[in-house]
Amino acid sequence: MTKDRRPLLGGYDEQRRSLLKRAIHGPSSRTYHRTTLRIARFTSIVLSVLALYAAIGVFLALDVSITDPSTWCLRLPYKHWPHQEHPIEYWEHIVTSYPKADRAKEWSRYYTSGPHLGGQNYSQALWTKDKFEELGFDTKIEAYDIYVNYPVGHRLALLEKHDGDYKVKYEAKLEEPVIAKDTTSGLKDRIPTFHGYSASGNVTGPLVFANYGTFSDYDTLLSHNVTIEGSIIIVKYGGIFRGLKVKRAQELGALGVIIYSDPADDFGITPEAGYEEYPEGPARHHQSVQRGSVQFLSFGPGDPTTPGYPSKPGCPRQEPHHATPKIPSIPISYDDAIPLLRALNSYGPLAKDLGWTPGGLEYRDVKYNIGPTAPNLSVNLYNEQSYTITPMWNVIARLPGTLGSTEGVVVAGNHRDAWIAGGAGDPNSGTAALLEVAGALSKMASMGWKPIRDIILASWDGEEYGLLGSTEWVEDHKSYLSKNAVAYINLDVGATGSHFKVAANPLLFDLFHELNSRVPVGQPSEGKTIENSGWNGKIRTLGSGSDYTAFQDFLGIPSSDMGFANRLQDAVWMYHSNYDSFSWMEMFGDKEFVHHEAVARLWGALILHLSSRDILPMNVTRYAEELEGYLAGVKNEADEEHHQSLEMFSAKGMKYDEEVELDIYGNPSSFSYSPPKNYKRHDWKDSDDDKDPFTLKPLSHLFSTLTAHASRFENSLHHLSSLIQLYLTQMQEPSWRNYFNRLILWRRVASANRVIRKFDRAWVDKDGLGGGRQWFKHVVFAPGRWTGYAGAVLPGLGEAWEDGDLTGWERSKRVLEEAVERAESVLEEFREGCGRDGEMK
Repeated sequence: MTKDRRPLLGGYDEQRRSLLKRAIHGPSSRTYHRTTLRIARFTSIVLSVLALYAAIGVFLALDVSITDPSTWCLRLPYKHWPHQEHPIEYWEHIVTSYPKADRAKEWSRYYTSGPHLGGQNYSQALWTKDKFEELGFDTKIEAYDIYVNYPVGHRLALLEKHDGDYKVKYEAKLEEPVIAKDTTSGLKDRIPTFHGYSASGNVTGPLVFANYGTFSDYDTLLSHNVTIEGSIIIVKYGGIFRGLKVKRAQELGALGVIIYSDPADDFGITPEAGYEEYPEGPARHHQSVQRGSVQFLSFGPGDPTTPGYPSKPGCPRQEPHHATPKIPSIPISYDDAIPLLRALNSYGPLAKDLGWTPGGLEYRDVKYNIGPTAPNLSVNLYNEQSYTITPMWNVIARLPGTLGSTEGVVVAGNHRDAWIAGGAGDPNSGTAALLEVAGALSKMASMGWKPIRDIILASWDGEEYGLLGSTEWVEDHKSYLSKNAVAYINLDVGATGSHFKVAANPLLFDLFHELNSRVPVGQPSEGKTIENSGWNGKIRTLGSGSDYTAFQDFLGIPSSDMGFANRLQDAVWMYHSNYDSFSWMEMFGDKEFVHHEAVARLWGALILHLSSRDILPMNVTRYAEELEGYLAGVKNEADEEHHQSLEMFSAKGMKYDEEVELDIYGNPSSFSYSPPKNYKRHDWKDSDDDKDPFTLKPLSHLFSTLTAHASRFENSLHHLSSLIQLYLTQMQEPSWRNYFNRLILWRRVASANRVIRKFDRAWVDKDGLGGGRQWFKHVVFAPGRWTGYAGAVLPGLGEAWEDGDLTGWERSKRVLEEAVERAESVLEEFREGCGRDGEMK
């Protein structure tokens, strides 16, 4: 009988399936209760939220912004901050002790030994680069292809007509003679007399004397029915930038312009007063000639074919004559001017009849008549220039800071090029100081010092033509500089005399006063400082004429310019002449080179403090207070009852007096705005001020409110400084345990410094000034429209006031109101983390 085996087979199959399942899927997982899973998920969410809040708290405590890369650096300036091995006073002693007169003298000797015209000094660029590299700087040459001119030929002759034919009555020499005691004056490759950016041309016409060639001077000629159109104009150097003398003549139809240096502007150091001429004495050589650019500097510096953008190879080029003349011009000596001025004797009114002060050649039988010349006399002016696009070479040396450029970069620069073989005053007194500063920084670095912020030292090319190298570099690095630049400290003419002069952004006023009280002149043991060595304590408004222009006026980077200039009793500095030479410097300018040494000391100290102080030494409150004064001066200083208190001249004219304050180039350093024609000032009561179409409301209130906000910000800085001192005096030694607290404190310092860096940028308007001056973006500072050298304040407002332009006045007020709002917003960026009293929460 057979047995039924199916149950047995069925059990076997089930057992086999179970074994296969375990082999494939592994052992069965444990089953969790749903409540347990929910608790785990909830706990995970809570922890994630807490972690997120903690991360946000850390970011807020450290003042980190996701959208601002400058806040991403979460390192201290150095390991044991705020404790330092040596305080900044120690390093100030080093940086001011290093510069030496003897070494500066040798640098000057090298740079002035041969021609170094813009675009023709590559060997000097390489030599300068090598020196920086020897001192440990990361150095490179940055070149730009720039449109410039070089001289080919020229002629100036007084022609007399006889029987229908012209004969030469006088042929100008147009050359500075070789002087045996001045070795570089006789170099075979010395540079001829010419004007940068002057037009080529061959013109003949009657001669007219136009005083200094200011806007007001030309207006005076027109009011006396003197014909300018079709004439050749002769004017004196001085007062305003030479290019503006040519610009206004061109606008009025003149054929050409001749510019000479009149001895009346040499402050009594003249042969007439008994002084011997150079090289036997301190007076001007009668055949010295001031070269220079006639670019329309106050309408836009830099390469005139690339306004607002860098001159790179292959870049688009614009027509240049928005910023350069179409009529020829040439510079001459007063020796060459005498026969031309004598030809005007008895023709036209006398200068004094027009309210002008006669020049200093009356003892040479010059009557200073206005002209035009007699019908049988004409002047022929021939000028041939070769225009080309050529490389110019900036030498850029970098010393990195501990936190790099995100914490800021301090830029200091001097131009290397000169119109002549020499250039001992302009620019190479500054170049000698630049190498001394580089050496001082290098020595400190070898001793263990490292700045918090990056330092850039720049040797510019092409400054003389129109601030070419620096302007193109700034336009090229616009984004980098706008984000990171702390300040630009310029040194052009370092020493041509014994009188210290400085022009600066108000943010830097206090730092200059502080350091000038300590920086020694000569041997420190003598106790002489810049402050007690004849400085009058004045800090002028920046205008233009040197390499700070693009930094301050285009990007809003606080800038300064300084140097030791001539006192009234000092030898005449023959600016842009062959006789601005090493020989002149050694005989008359700075015989012992002590002022070269002193200005290098100050320059190094400025760079040290700006690059190494925890809190930037820049006073926002001082800036705001100055703004209130600038606003009050736009109209009030031009009133009849206040006009006599002005230092020298209005924006469209000149007025010298004994107290005139000149810049380091010997030109008036500031001006006031003149009332518009037909404007009758009324004695408005405050309540009726809005009846005046040129009312300053509401700017006065806005500016005073800004000053109050700036004061609160300064209170915050004082509190921050006290916290740093607390760490230094009371708290435990820095360690990893208190690293986070120290990092939070540093981040507050870094936040305050960002506000200081951004404050001057708030006054930059992307549309720029009106009237063909769109390149100038700063609404507070610009060169005077018709002065060039001298600085204007609130230029849009002032120029609209002068022109009687109500539309421009209202536009300028609106632009200033927007700028005040931006400035207040910048200050609020820091106060967001502070209490109402300005202290940190």
